[in-house]
Amino acid sequence: MTDRRCEQNWQRRLRALMFQQTSLLLPQNEFQHLLQYERIRADRSGQGFTLIAITPCSQAPTFSSVLTKVLSRRLRELDSVGHLDDGRLGILLPQTSATGAKSLLRDLATLLPSDMTPIEFELIDYHESDVQQPRGGTPSTELPFPGSPIEQPTGINSMQRLVVRPMPWWKRSMDIFGALLGLLLFSPLFLAIAIAVKLMSKGPIVFRQDRMGRAGKPFKMLKFRTMVADAEEQKMALLSQNEVDGPAFKIENDPRLTRLGRWLRKASLDELPQLWNVLIGDMSLVGPRPLPCEEAAQCHGWRQTRFDVAPGMTCIWQVSGRIHVPFDEWMRMDLRYIRQQTFLGDCKLILLTLPAVLLGHGAQ
Repeated sequence: MTDRRCEQNWQRRLRALMFQQTSLLLPQNEFQHLLQYERIRADRSGQGFTLIAITPCSQAPTFSSVLTKVLSRRLRELDSVGHLDDGRLGILLPQTSATGAKSLLRDLATLLPSDMTPIEFELIDYHESDVQQPRGGTPSTELPFPGSPIEQPTGINSMQRLVVRPMPWWKRSMDIFGALLGLLLFSPLFLAIAIAVKLMSKGPIVFRQDRMGRAGKPFKMLKFRTMVADAEEQKMALLSQNEVDGPAFKIENDPRLTRLGRWLRKASLDELPQLWNVLIGDMSLVGPRPLPCEEAAQCHGWRQTRFDVAPGMTCIWQVSGRIHVPFDEWMRMDLRYIRQQTFLGDCKLILLTLPAVLLGHGAQ
């Protein structure tokens, strides 16, 4: 039996259980699993879905029981209801547009007791064609319940913050230990590089750039400055020389690099300040490399899965040629890591990064 058929059978059993015991909501982990699966299906097929997130009234236990009984008579076999996050309930409507979800909400307003009106709700209409302009936050004037507007970083779908994957305890422990050890061991090197950067070119020692992090949250990524002070202003004039496909911008012999910066890039020593990003939790030792916000905004559909986890200092792409890897293959490498991440796998990638750095494979 194929994995897809097993997944479908598993979903049918869950939904059957829900409808047989109408007071039962799917647990949060199972509902989140269905949500992850539905997003993958929508990205691949182009057939979207709608998610309704409901904040119950003060009578939460009674409200949940009444809601599931009402929904058991109203929802289709494909639909699911369960615990979403932070006390909210979720109604997952596969292959359903916002129009269908609004119809359901109007029915709920009629069927629910008048003293059990939800405090608020969010309606997220997830479609492949809407990734750049995701819809959500339906105005309360259109529906019987008060709407809650959805805010999302530019280019990141509203669904992103709902499907973010929790960081395993072993991974955060490894990050804290590794970052502290690295900062301690490399502190003399930090000082030497900082002095050299300051003496050999004008500009700040550390370069800070907005990168897209976990759940689409921007953060300031740190690097030793390797380019001239006005490098960002010169970028537009160099776009025609970009040597990678997709939204990423990389030039192997970038004319904006300083003489010291070229050597730092080749040895990947410019990345050392990111140990601080790892320590404070913006990044991980291992994970998809963080893209600049304007490049991340152009990652559509299935490519957005890379924002489900914390970005890292190294990953599969780092040890597989970097600049020579096509953009979509780079994204697939990140997704493969997200699906298969383990403690031993992270240790292996860190060890494989050392020869890749020393030999300068794919560095630009």
